[in-house]
Amino acid sequence: MSEDLAAEEKKAAEAYLAELEAKLNAAGQREEKIREYLNQQQSEVLKLNTVAAGGLLIESDIKRLERSVDDLSARLKDIKITEDVDRSMNIQVVQHAKPGRLVEPDLASIMFRALAAGLVAGVGLALLREFTDQRLRSADEIKSALGLPILGVVPHITGAKTPSQRGQALHNDPMSDVAEAYRTIRTAVYFGVPAGSVKTLLVTSPAPGDGKTTLASNLAIAMAQAGNRILLLDADFRKPMQHRVFEIEQKQGLSNVLAGEITIEQAIHHGPVSGLDILPCGPTPANPSEILNSQMFADLLDELAEKYDLILLDSPPVMPVTDARILAASADATVLALRAEKSTRKGSIYSRDVLRSVGSRLLGVVVNDVPRRKGVYGYYYTDAQYYTYGYGNNRGKSGPQKPLPKPTSPTAPPAEVKQLVS
Repeated sequence: MSEDLAAEEKKAAEAYLAELEAKLNAAGQREEKIREYLNQQQSEVLKLNTVAAGGLLIESDIKRLERSVDDLSARLKDIKITEDVDRSMNIQVVQHAKPGRLVEPDLASIMFRALAAGLVAGVGLALLREFTDQRLRSADEIKSALGLPILGVVPHITGAKTPSQRGQALHNDPMSDVAEAYRTIRTAVYFGVPAGSVKTLLVTSPAPGDGKTTLASNLAIAMAQAGNRILLLDADFRKPMQHRVFEIEQKQGLSNVLAGEITIEQAIHHGPVSGLDILPCGPTPANPSEILNSQMFADLLDELAEKYDLILLDSPPVMPVTDARILAASADATVLALRAEKSTRKGSIYSRDVLRSVGSRLLGVVVNDVPRRKGVYGYYYTDAQYYTYGYGNNRGKSGPQKPLPKPTSPTAPPAEVKQLVS
């Protein structure tokens, strides 16, 4: 009997549980329908809000137009229009003209006023141009603005379309005026510092595109051709270019050496001329500023300085990042590269002050990409008489030959180098 009661109770419990499950499913379905309805209502509310916002905009435009109409109506009321145009005018003769000397224009007064107005307008336009156009346009202006010597000016490299053609212009065409420009810069650097006092030379610029990479590679080639052991170190972890200049693989380089993955000998590549080695950047690290500011990098520079006569550092520009300031504080001297018709006075002065603030020794300025026309950046490439010395065109063909001026003593630099260094 008790077993039958237990079975009945179990059936009743199962039936009640099934009923609860059915109610739960029904409640879930109702909840889903309510959610769908809620989403529909929210969409409708958003549409209504959009319409209401449009209505408010239209209402504000209507009110603005009404105010404009009211203003025009008020102005029209103030204007008195005479309808009777045929009515005689109230004109009286004040004084009759007397015969005498004819009145003529005062040419002297007019010319004086025109001259004064032209002078004021010219000065105003000159000041406006000076204010709006901050580009440095001449060597004298660069000297006056920065107070730094001009180490040399490099003319526009014609026909160079790739980084390798620009970066190896001295090696590819040694008889061109461009090659002679880099040799002049090399001489100015050598005469600008005591022998052996500079082991690390930084080449940087205020902004990207000023030609610092091209200057560093060609200057390294020029110094190696002079019989020195030169290492060109690409310390531009932001946008390295020296591996493209010398067509070197970017798989291994400075970053791998600092990470302890390879030795310095494995990372160094030999250049196109004897005595020139290149240390490319390698894979770009995530923290370039911290790497350049580390003691490991400083120790590496000291180790390399014992093996080479000079280390040329190609760094990022000064203004965008802090890498150039870190490198300038570590290097013995710095050369600032500017680009003709591009570098600005404000950016150049800022770069000079920033480099000096970290204790950098600024040797001078190199002006890159100088236009080949007369009278903009001094005597070197704008004076046509210079070509008579035989450096000719940029294809390596010499013009009419004349003897070069001899130095006053066996060790004295040429007169043009003295002018550059001064």
